[in-house]
Formats: sequence, structure tokens, C-alpha cells
Amino acid sequence: MRNEIRRNIRIAGLLFENDIALILSQMKLLTSTKQYRKKRKIVADPTYHWKSSLIAYRFGDSDTNWQDYIRKTLHYWEQETCLRFEENKPDDDYLIFIIGSGCYSNVGRLGGSQTISIGYGCETLGIISHELGHALGFWHEQERSDRDNHVRINLQNVISGSEGNFEKRNATQIIDLGVPYDLGSVMHYSTNTFAKRFIDFTVDPIDTKYRSTVGNRVAPAFTDFKQINLLYCFDRCQMTNLKCRHGGYPDPNNCSICKCPEGLGGHQCSDLQNSCE
Repeated sequence: MRNEIRRNIRIAGLLFENDIALILSQMKLLTSTKQYRKKRKIVADPTYHWKSSLIAYRFGDSDTNWQDYIRKTLHYWEQETCLRFEENKPDDDYLIFIIGSGCYSNVGRLGGSQTISIGYGCETLGIISHELGHALGFWHEQERSDRDNHVRINLQNVISGSEGNFEKRNATQIIDLGVPYDLGSVMHYSTNTFAKRFIDFTVDPIDTKYRSTVGNRVAPAFTDFKQINLLYCFDRCQMTNLKCRHGGYPDPNNCSICKCPEGLGGHQCSDLQNSCE
């Protein structure tokens, strides 16, 4: 997360929460007194959901190595979800990846073309996934109404003027699809996001042994993919009798097997996996 802030420092004044490009209608909702608390982990308004699980995309820059990083990330998402990304597919709505001045994205489907900036230094699986998550409808994890059960927000350590980036949202307005809060979500702030000093904790897990987990930009967590699958792939396995346990769910790419949380496996996610597997 620190890397994203550093990459976006020149354009920080143009972005919301450091990496979100808002459109006018979203800006009005967030600045309206009555509507300000209606921002969600997953954007609730179906207008901002993609119309199908097949999403078109294009490249706005020709660097082939940079393109390959993005293609590999999209392929990774295809393996973990029912989403399919088709390059140069003719479509009214599509993503266009550019080498911008940092790493940023809009939230949800806007209609027409919309930009995801993956500037140099942002081309990793974790950061590309974070910005893609925004484009698919994710806000930041720590804005959930239940966050105080999991993290402390130390506003005294936050850079003056950046306190609004740590707003908590109303439970009646948040869509989490029943998925538990995850400190390891690729959409979560790190411990020193917007900190006055690098050593200051702005986000501190209640259970301090998870400090190194918060701000994961290695890869999406199980819960990130689960929410995407519940949102866009909910009808894929309606006919299956498979009962997955411990938070697992039928794999939308193969409804005869379960997708299991890390550390669990077996036909119904009932078996402990060896950490070396």
C-alpha cells in the first residue's frame, strides 16, 4: 500500500482515498450530508455492476511486458472466478488499461470506456488486482461498519486533511454478501496508510499478530474472490447439491468441487491441509 501512495503522490489531490477516480454522481453522493454514509464495501447500486461475467478490455499503451503483467493477472482472476476478460472485444462497456501517473481506478461499471491506470511500479499481481477490484465494484475493506471489531483507527497519526479516508460506513448501507471481515483482503489499507511518519500506525489490528497481514498486495484473498463470485456468479451452481463447509462454496468454474478457505481442503472443505502443500 505504501508503494501505491508513493506512486500516486503527484496526483493525490485528484483522487479519492488515494487511488479512486470518482465520477460526478459518486462525488455528489459522497459530499451530500444525507448520502455521505452510503458508500459500501461492494457498491450496492446495480447500475454500477457489470452486466455479465464477460468483461471486455483494451490497452491504451503498447509496452508488451507491461501488457503481459496485466494479462497474467486477468488470467489469475479467471481461474478463481467465473469472470472472463476478452481483449479487444467489441462492447459498449469496457476497461482500458493505461500507463498513467500512478495506480488508480473508478469504482464499478460506469458505462462506455473506463480507465484503470497501472503506472510503472504498479504492475504487480496484488496492485493490479486492487485496482481491478475497484473497477468491479469494491471499495476499501476497512470502511465496513464492523471494522472496529478488527482494527483500531488512530486518527492522531493520520496526515492532517486525510482523516476522511478512514470513514466507517453504516451497516444498513454496506453490502458484504455475508462474507466476514478480512484483514488480509487485497482491498485493505496497510498499517501506515496516510501516516505522518512511516513508523506510525494509522490502522492497527486488534490482534497485533496480524499487523504484517494488513495491507496485503501479494494477491487477492479467498474472501475477495468469494465476494466477486457471489456478486457475479451467484447463479452458476444453483442446481448443485454440494454442501461446502467452513465458509467454502461451489467453484463456479466446476460446481462439483468446493473452493475452500486457506488451510482447508477435501470434498467439503472439512480437511486440514498441510502448510507445505
